[in-house]
Amino acid sequence: MGGHIRADNTGRVKSYTVAIAYAGFDSHGDKIADSYDEPEVFVVELDAVTNIQAIVQAHNIVTQRRAEIMTDFMTMHPLLDDDPKTSFTVEEIEKIRQESEDRGVFRNWLSIEPTSIQCHLTSDTDKLFDMTRQNIDHITSGDTIAEDIQDYLKGSEE
Repeated sequence: MGGHIRADNTGRVKSYTVAIAYAGFDSHGDKIADSYDEPEVFVVELDAVTNIQAIVQAHNIVTQRRAEIMTDFMTMHPLLDDDPKTSFTVEEIEKIRQESEDRGVFRNWLSIEPTSIQCHLTSDTDKLFDMTRQNIDHITSGDTIAEDIQDYLKGSEE
């Protein structure tokens, strides 16, 4: 049956902020922990109709950025640990590239799952930070900590 459909998103596009983080402590098992001593966080601002579209677009943008970063694969190649030279022949570069490809370095690097993805309307950023601060203040205020411990202990006695 099919047919031509024209989608009109006029007035529905919003500005989103998407934060995508990669951290060595997560449970995915796909990261070399010492490569992520500090979490690597990408913050992408973009326009989309829904937050799901924003997340997908941001993930694509971050994957492209990570591919650009990956082009510096030679500085991390084990062959260079013993050889501090700074210039290489085309044949040496090709050998290092092929060894990296054979070991799955590129495929594995681009397949790493984010530790977290957070998305919100950009206009809500300050409100969300305020909400987080209030929650942390409430949790750490001490007013409820004693009650929480008492409730926990009561629950564990039963």
